[in-house]
Amino acid sequence: NHGYGSLDAQAALNASPDRFIVARLQSAELKQHQSPNLQLLVHGTTDADQFFQARIDYGFGDNPASWKPLLPHPITQPLRDQPLLSLDINLLPKGRLMTLRLITEHLDGASRESRMQLQLPGGAR
Repeated sequence: NHGYGSLDAQAALNASPDRFIVARLQSAELKQHQSPNLQLLVHGTTDADQFFQARIDYGFGDNPASWKPLLPHPITQPLRDQPLLSLDINLLPKGRLMTLRLITEHLDGASRESRMQLQLPGGAR
């Protein structure tokens, strides 16, 4: 039985010590960055020993029921402790709580997820 909270000891012993998957959203900031408009810069890490791809999505509220991509294409190279995306804030809704979700995918199909909440200034009052 491998229920919630149980450890599959055989799988753990057979796992490669070099295998890893990292998805970490570290910070988000608004910045004037190579554009006349304010940019949302999201910093973090997406990496794996056999990195396949990563994507960043957003949804509304604490636990979104649906997600929309923030990037038109997946991230295809590992990135460590650096900007994962820079996006004109005029492309995003203002004044609503958003949850960002980074998903890092391993070549074997496994994935890890990191979430961050933010609310851009402005919007309807």
